[in-house]
Amino acid sequence: MTVALGTSNSKFSAVLNSEGDISVSGTVKGGAPFLTSVGNFDVDLVIEPGYCCVTPVHVPGTVLLVLQKDRPGLIAAVGQELAEASVNISFMTVSRTQPGKDAVMAIGVDGQPPQSVLDKIPSISGIKEFALIHGPHQ
Repeated sequence: MTVALGTSNSKFSAVLNSEGDISVSGTVKGGAPFLTSVGNFDVDLVIEPGYCCVTPVHVPGTVLLVLQKDRPGLIAAVGQELAEASVNISFMTVSRTQPGKDAVMAIGVDGQPPQSVLDKIPSISGIKEFALIHGPHQ
């Protein structure tokens, strides 16, 4: 699994540990590896290709992690940018610290989003930064 920050200036500060590294945690459930946290945000993502389940979500390819303000319309705005570029969403989940505070949206997509979409996401009002997680075999 690899993680790529949205831009060279991005720090994705909400998920950095005290050494400045991206902090993620995981475990193994039922023989499959799971990503269970990204920074202070709880997630539940299966990261093994071929593992089939309804929930938690399966990460066979690329996951867009978006740090955002917890407010109405941001999920739709990011989804619209992906849709306009014909990027299919395979799943979406949100974790937040408190209502109205920071949230992380995890969006599974089929393949790598075009650079034009990645360039637009940070300009959406309320989006703080983003990172891409590429599952195994990417």
